Amino acid sequence: MCLCWGAHLVKQEDKFDISFIEGKKNLPLVIFIHGLGMDKKVWTDPGRSKILAGRYPLSILLQKKASSQILDHKPVRFKKITTGISPKILTTVFHRLSDMGFNVLAWSQKRPASLAKFAVSELQAIVREYSVPARNGIITVGHSRGGLIAKSYALSNPDNIRAIISIGSPFRGSSLARWADIISRTLSVTTPFLNNTEKGTVKGTIKHVLDFINSRAVKELLPGSEFLDTLISPVSRRIRSLSIAGSSPNLLNIYSWYIDCIDKSNKYKLRPKLLFSFPDSIRKVLPDIIVPDELMKGRGDGLVSVNSATSDLSYKQGIYPYNHAGLLFSRTVRKNILDFILQEAR
Repeated sequence: MCLCWGAHLVKQEDKFDISFIEGKKNLPLVIFIHGLGMDKKVWTDPGRSKILAGRYPLSILLQKKASSQILDHKPVRFKKITTGISPKILTTVFHRLSDMGFNVLAWSQKRPASLAKFAVSELQAIVREYSVPARNGIITVGHSRGGLIAKSYALSNPDNIRAIISIGSPFRGSSLARWADIISRTLSVTTPFLNNTEKGTVKGTIKHVLDFINSRAVKELLPGSEFLDTLISPVSRRIRSLSIAGSSPNLLNIYSWYIDCIDKSNKYKLRPKLLFSFPDSIRKVLPDIIVPDELMKGRGDGLVSVNSATSDLSYKQGIYPYNHAGLLFSRTVRKNILDFILQEAR
């Protein structure tokens, strides 16, 4: 039975946007925690999920290079710019665990771009409300900052946590919070090509995103922040943990279509040519010494470094060749997570 409602807490204004699917009574409750500036759709309906405080669709971080096409005639009108091909179907661990009979829950944080302590307090309230499906313990699955929120909760509420799974979570912080200027230049170049559906000018969109990047919540993720210092302590030895990291920093590519006439035929070839890539285009003009690990191939997922994502003393760890968003939809990563949860649910 699928239920989507606001949890009935003491006060009407305290209700949450929750998706809960009831499973078997003998299985634990799996709680999914989204990252900074996102919402529960990244787990429940990723095709409609947006990033950077709701300005861009998540799918722009998941696109593959468009293929060349052979045409019988020269096109008169066509889109000259593309960011690639979006995946047709996006399936997350939320869907798979639901199919397997687990109790699963995801919620949209009411203040998704605010300090982590607010999300932790929300998680505490939700666990109280869903104490019945959590009677066999709780397993958390957190993406990005979601993994940090889960650990923060577990440090003060260890009794009902059976396992913690973090996906691209910056336990040692992310240095990209210092890169607002470089990101602003990138957005100036890319914004006209990203099919932005929000109202307002390009300038307004960039300002909105920069305000988000310069927010207190993002600064909280800087290495050595007060919040990250509170997470240095290990959780209870009884709590198993799995840390997933990505090693492919490629987040965004922009291509231009070119038309070539095929010799000795009446056909034309439409082919894509790379115009801009983030972070490759940025990295090429910067000395390697100042490029953070988050943006280096083999060292980061574009937002979080491998070292930061695996620095927590996890029971198990996994490093995969995907970017920060791609980790959520990789079949290999999903299988690893499912195997881990099945083992811990015994």
